[in-house]
Amino acid sequence: MPKKKMEKPQHEMTKRQLSHWQKENRLQRIVILGGIVLIVAILAVIGTGLYLNKYKPLNATVIKVGDTEYNMNYFINTLSDYGIQNVNSSYASYYASYLVQTIEQNQILVEEATKLDPPITVSDDEIDQYLTDNELSNTTTRRDEVRAQLMMEKLKSDYFGSTTEPTTEAWKADWVPLTAEQKSVWAMLLESQSQVDTVKARLNSGENFSDIAAELSLDSTSKDNKGDFGWVPKGILTNQLGDTSGTLLENAIFGSDSTASPIVENELTAVQDTDVSKSIGYWLLEVTENDTSNNQVHLLAMLLSSQEQAEQIKAKLEAGGEGNDWATLAKANSIYENAATDGGDLGFVAKGTIDDVVDAIIFPEDATQALPLNQISGAIADTTQTTTGGYWLVQVNGTDNNMTISDANRTTLVSTKLNSWFEEKWTAQKDNMQNLLTNDQITYAIEQAQKR
Repeated sequence: MPKKKMEKPQHEMTKRQLSHWQKENRLQRIVILGGIVLIVAILAVIGTGLYLNKYKPLNATVIKVGDTEYNMNYFINTLSDYGIQNVNSSYASYYASYLVQTIEQNQILVEEATKLDPPITVSDDEIDQYLTDNELSNTTTRRDEVRAQLMMEKLKSDYFGSTTEPTTEAWKADWVPLTAEQKSVWAMLLESQSQVDTVKARLNSGENFSDIAAELSLDSTSKDNKGDFGWVPKGILTNQLGDTSGTLLENAIFGSDSTASPIVENELTAVQDTDVSKSIGYWLLEVTENDTSNNQVHLLAMLLSSQEQAEQIKAKLEAGGEGNDWATLAKANSIYENAATDGGDLGFVAKGTIDDVVDAIIFPEDATQALPLNQISGAIADTTQTTTGGYWLVQVNGTDNNMTISDANRTTLVSTKLNSWFEEKWTAQKDNMQNLLTNDQITYAIEQAQKR
């Protein structure tokens, strides 16, 4: 008969033992829970740091254009797209600021083009095709850049410069027509009325306008074209000569509210332009003392706009009398720096203080040829100086009231129209744009872009 297995006797806990066990159990749970909380806290700190150091800066809004916001990541990608990596570090921050404006301008361009009648738009398929054809990455920034570029091209070809007649009144007002009144224009820029009179005499004696313009014109376009601007519609001379001079000359040629009548055809006409810039000036110089020990001279100097003006002022200085002293005349007429305050008294100067033209007069290689003490020089031409004021000598050789505008001139007029339209829209939207970037953020963006 098998032996009966003996069972281990049951052991009951005393109340004291039970209380001790319950305390230990609670303590263990507290330790485990505390460990979990600690781990969660550590992970939260790490996650927060990662968010603050990486994700938050990239997602922070740095540019606003109306209701459209651009974050740091977008800005960094734009810097990379436009080659910030190849920009000299000294200019990187300026280039970055320029690209902020590029982002703003692109957005304004797209928004305003879609408001035109008819609207100008660019489809996603067109952007896809451009990216494929040019092997560009298909990113958000690239797509925005391409959209703006294609929009600009469409504005030129399909709106302002369309070869078909406009179908809406708004479009007609913006459109550059295929034909317009045009005039055949010759023009040269001269420095003074006396030079105009001299050139007129030469022309009347049989000399050629083109030859004289190539010789004397102080405007580079006129000089290069030998004075012949060809057949031009209104708006072309403005572009070629600059807004101030071009507008003034065009008003004289085509007539405007500010002129009684346009220039009479086949007659030489002088049009004074007080604002036009030219690369020539004339010095009047006088040495009052020599400091041979330091190789310096005490110099009085005036820089004037024309030879005629220089000769007139020299005559006043030599005549003397009230108001004809050097300081008074220099303050009123000289355009050299500080003349309005120092009266043309430059004090003691050494060689190289002004320029080579002046040095050749007061510090020549042959010292015996230097300007004598207390003697006023003649008018000394200096083509390294820029002065303002001159006279356009113009001749209109013909008028055609409805001539086809050349492709080159129409392209210029279309660009001018587009630029004026966009400038108006840009100015109107100024208050709706915000650049929130700090200097530190720009530095950060440049550093990140250079790594991409």
